[in-house]
Amino acid sequence: MREPKDLYNHRVSISGLNLLAKSPRAYKMYIENPRDEESEALRKGSALDCMLTEPDKLDDRFAVADKTPPGGMMSDFIGAYLHLKNRDDLTEDTIRQSAYVDSGFKIKFESVIKKFEADDIQEYVKFVIDSQDKTILSPKEWLSALGMKEMLLNSNVTKKYLVDLPSNPMVKVFNQLTIIWKHGNFECKSILDTVIIDYAKKQIIPIDIKTTSKGVGNFIQSFIRYGYFRQCSFYFDAVRYWLNNSSDHEIKDPENWTIIPFKFIVADSNLNDYPLIYRCSEKDLDIGKNGGFLPKGVNRLKGWQELLDELKFYQGIRDWRYSYDQLQQNCEMELDIFE
Repeated sequence: MREPKDLYNHRVSISGLNLLAKSPRAYKMYIENPRDEESEALRKGSALDCMLTEPDKLDDRFAVADKTPPGGMMSDFIGAYLHLKNRDDLTEDTIRQSAYVDSGFKIKFESVIKKFEADDIQEYVKFVIDSQDKTILSPKEWLSALGMKEMLLNSNVTKKYLVDLPSNPMVKVFNQLTIIWKHGNFECKSILDTVIIDYAKKQIIPIDIKTTSKGVGNFIQSFIRYGYFRQCSFYFDAVRYWLNNSSDHEIKDPENWTIIPFKFIVADSNLNDYPLIYRCSEKDLDIGKNGGFLPKGVNRLKGWQELLDELKFYQGIRDWRYSYDQLQQNCEMELDIFE
């Protein structure tokens, strides 16, 4: 669980800026009242990342349930229940009542508790508590992550970056590289899945591993929807800062080195498609930083530089209710949508 931060003095991440692009209130909650997101896609993606980049930490971070965990609102109820369980100031009944409200059940509280107290549910709850903050994977999720790992390590397309280059004595690989870097008045934090240093070619290759259930050929939709165009640009600048300001890589002449355009290695979580690599263009990096329009796009996509400017604005006015665009129009938004 992430710790709450000071809204007016914290390190900025691309995850936060992507939320700021949605609304300042979402960003405020992300900083002050963090809740780890739980979804099948995130769990499988995190497990795959760990398998590929930090396999020695896999057992410490993940536990595989014997059976498929409860789904739907009961899953939400259990999540809310466990989130509050360790608080000494709450009674068991208060925790259950709060979990009932948070999970959104419409049936009576007593009916929910009856289901919650069933033997199979209680066995699962005990398993989660005994797992001590590990991410719980269903058997299906675990097999999916294992399958993606094998496909990535054996595909002629992706093994170059995950197997062949790392075995080269002239190459050094940094996995889960944390970069703390400065941009203007902001201190930023970026965690990259993989950064490959090729000392022979004087090249740095930044890589992020993504999973999708929509087919790897449709990754461009995710690239826009989840703000990956900002991520690749934000991380690219982080790597450039790291190249010029860190001694970890043992590079003495950074001005003579090239940072290769950011690459996304994309795996199909349904194990139907073979993995692909998506390479970001200079235009992608520029739009990710400075914003721009999609072809025939109506709404402008904001870049991370613009979002940093907006974050500074919100921190100045200390009002997180309305977006920057709404405030610029005095919260009276013109429709004007027809040609």
